[in-house]
Amino acid sequence: MTEEKSLEELQEELESLKKANLEKEIAKEKEKLEAEKKAEEKKSRIALEEEIMTRIMSEMQTESKIQVESNKEEENILGRYNSFIAEFKEKHGYGGISYEDLTRKISSPGNYKGARN
Repeated sequence: MTEEKSLEELQEELESLKKANLEKEIAKEKEKLEAEKKAEEKKSRIALEEEIMTRIMSEMQTESKIQVESNKEEENILGRYNSFIAEFKEKHGYGGISYEDLTRKISSPGNYKGARN
Protein backbone atom coordinates (compact mmCIF):
# COMPACT_ATOMS: atom_id res chain seq x y z
CA MET A 1 0.00 0.00 0.00
CA THR A 2 2.90 2.26 0.22
CA GLU A 3 3.38 4.03 -2.95
CA GLU A 4 6.82 3.98 -4.14
CA LYS A 5 7.83 6.94 -6.18
CA SER A 6 10.18 6.63 -8.99
CA LEU A 7 13.55 8.26 -8.94
CA GLU A 8 12.46 10.89 -11.42
CA GLU A 9 9.44 11.83 -9.32
CA LEU A 10 11.62 12.11 -6.22
CA GLN A 11 14.10 14.28 -8.08
CA GLU A 12 11.27 16.52 -9.34
CA GLU A 13 9.89 16.81 -5.81
CA LEU A 14 13.38 17.61 -4.49
CA GLU A 15 13.83 20.25 -7.18
CA SER A 16 10.46 21.82 -6.39
CA LEU A 17 11.33 21.89 -2.66
CA LYS A 18 14.72 23.42 -3.45
CA LYS A 19 13.02 25.97 -5.65
CA ALA A 20 10.47 26.85 -2.94
CA ASN A 21 13.23 27.08 -0.33
CA LEU A 22 15.31 29.27 -2.62
CA GLU A 23 12.32 31.54 -3.27
CA LYS A 24 11.79 31.90 0.49
CA GLU A 25 15.45 32.79 1.00
CA ILE A 26 15.30 35.33 -1.81
CA ALA A 27 12.18 36.88 -0.28
CA LYS A 28 13.93 37.11 3.12
CA GLU A 29 16.97 38.75 1.54
CA LYS A 30 14.73 41.23 -0.30
CA GLU A 31 13.00 42.08 3.00
CA LYS A 32 16.39 42.63 4.66
CA LEU A 33 17.50 44.87 1.81
CA GLU A 34 14.26 46.86 1.97
CA ALA A 35 14.60 47.23 5.76
CA GLU A 36 18.19 48.44 5.37
CA LYS A 37 17.11 50.84 2.65
CA LYS A 38 14.32 52.24 4.86
CA ALA A 39 16.76 52.59 7.76
CA GLU A 40 19.19 54.49 5.54
CA GLU A 41 16.41 56.75 4.27
CA LYS A 42 15.26 57.38 7.84
CA LYS A 43 18.81 58.21 8.94
CA SER A 44 19.31 60.60 6.06
CA ARG A 45 15.91 62.21 6.69
CA ILE A 46 16.71 62.70 10.38
CA ALA A 47 20.12 64.14 9.55
CA LEU A 48 18.53 66.52 7.04
CA GLU A 49 15.89 67.61 9.58
CA GLU A 50 18.59 68.29 12.17
CA GLU A 51 20.65 70.27 9.66
CA ILE A 52 17.62 72.35 8.66
CA MET A 53 16.73 72.93 12.32
CA THR A 54 20.26 74.12 13.15
CA ARG A 55 20.23 76.46 10.16
CA ILE A 56 16.87 77.88 11.17
CA MET A 57 17.93 78.30 14.80
CA SER A 58 21.16 80.04 13.77
CA GLU A 59 19.22 82.46 11.56
CA MET A 60 16.65 83.18 14.26
CA GLN A 61 19.01 84.78 16.79
CA THR A 62 16.73 87.73 17.48
CA GLU A 63 15.06 89.07 20.57
CA SER A 64 11.35 88.98 21.12
CA LYS A 65 9.44 92.23 20.74
CA ILE A 66 7.97 91.93 24.21
CA GLN A 67 11.39 91.61 25.82
CA VAL A 68 12.77 94.50 23.77
CA GLU A 69 9.85 96.72 24.78
CA SER A 70 10.22 95.78 28.45
CA ASN A 71 13.97 96.49 28.25
CA LYS A 72 13.21 99.91 26.76
CA GLU A 73 10.72 100.60 29.55
CA GLU A 74 13.26 99.55 32.17
CA GLU A 75 15.91 101.77 30.61
CA ASN A 76 13.43 104.63 30.49
CA ILE A 77 12.50 104.14 34.16
CA LEU A 78 16.14 103.80 35.20
CA GLY A 79 17.04 106.90 33.19
CA ARG A 80 14.26 108.90 34.85
CA TYR A 81 15.27 107.56 38.27
CA ASN A 82 18.93 108.39 37.76
CA SER A 83 18.12 111.91 36.53
CA PHE A 84 15.78 112.45 39.51
CA ILE A 85 18.45 111.28 41.96
CA ALA A 86 21.06 113.51 40.32
CA GLU A 87 18.73 116.55 40.47
CA PHE A 88 17.73 115.75 44.06
CA LYS A 89 21.33 115.44 45.19
CA GLU A 90 22.28 118.65 43.42
CA LYS A 91 19.25 120.57 44.71
CA HIS A 92 19.38 119.40 48.32
CA GLY A 93 23.07 118.58 48.67
CA TYR A 94 22.58 115.01 49.89
CA GLY A 95 25.39 113.48 47.85
CA GLY A 96 27.17 110.87 49.91
CA ILE A 97 25.12 110.88 53.08
CA SER A 98 23.87 107.52 54.34
CA TYR A 99 20.27 107.02 55.36
CA GLU A 100 21.13 106.95 59.06
CA ASP A 101 23.13 110.20 58.86
CA LEU A 102 20.34 111.83 56.88
CA THR A 103 17.68 110.86 59.45
CA ARG A 104 19.88 112.12 62.31
CA LYS A 105 20.38 115.42 60.51
CA ILE A 106 16.69 115.84 59.74
CA SER A 107 15.54 114.81 63.22
CA SER A 108 17.95 117.09 65.10
CA PRO A 109 16.14 119.99 66.85
CA GLY A 110 18.04 122.68 64.90
CA ASN A 111 16.64 121.48 61.55
CA TYR A 112 13.03 121.23 62.74
CA LYS A 113 10.70 123.72 61.10
CA GLY A 114 7.10 123.70 62.13
CA ALA A 115 4.93 123.29 65.16
CA ARG A 116 4.98 120.25 67.38
CA ASN A 117 1.77 118.80 68.67
